[in-house]
Amino acid sequence: MSRRFSLLLIVVGLLLFGCAEEEAGQLAPRGVSALERLDEVLAAAGELLPTARLFEISGSTVEVQTFGGLCTNWSYRFYSAEDHQLLDLTLSRDGLITPGEPEPAPADFSVIPLEQESLSDSSAVLALLRDSAEIGFFEGAEPLSESYYLDGSSSNWLVSLTASGNSDNGEQLTMLTAVVSLEGEILEMREGEL
Repeated sequence: MSRRFSLLLIVVGLLLFGCAEEEAGQLAPRGVSALERLDEVLAAAGELLPTARLFEISGSTVEVQTFGGLCTNWSYRFYSAEDHQLLDLTLSRDGLITPGEPEPAPADFSVIPLEQESLSDSSAVLALLRDSAEIGFFEGAEPLSESYYLDGSSSNWLVSLTASGNSDNGEQLTMLTAVVSLEGEILEMREGEL
């Protein structure tokens, strides 16, 4: 196996597993919030499918340093009713926006576009959950992963957070799942051990 091919395999492996080598004294990239680079994502989508409208956002990250509504990987889905086509764009850990090719939508496909003026950012959703007096999830927890999902049909953020912490029985994994409206209301919240 050539040295160049071996190096390529190592780089691909690091990207696939969400790992990044840390420079001395610097943490691996933390990612961005859902809306932080939305203008760039919308511009990229507009170049490929000008009539497309955003209808879904999802993001995830693993081995985070702190819960902050920031993800290293985001996916944005668009639909053009005029062209009856779907378009997916990803914002990856390395900061690159990668568009897919526009594809025909299924015959009976319909969605409700997200109204950009009313979108709340993932960081605001996380702050709302942190400030909630109802939960103790964030106290003494070591963040492991966070994921976010929003689509126009529900207009609610679905949030899933995983953390480790110490209990009387040793280290335990806990999960918090929540549904938060775009108006900033916590509609549902569950915390439990994994």
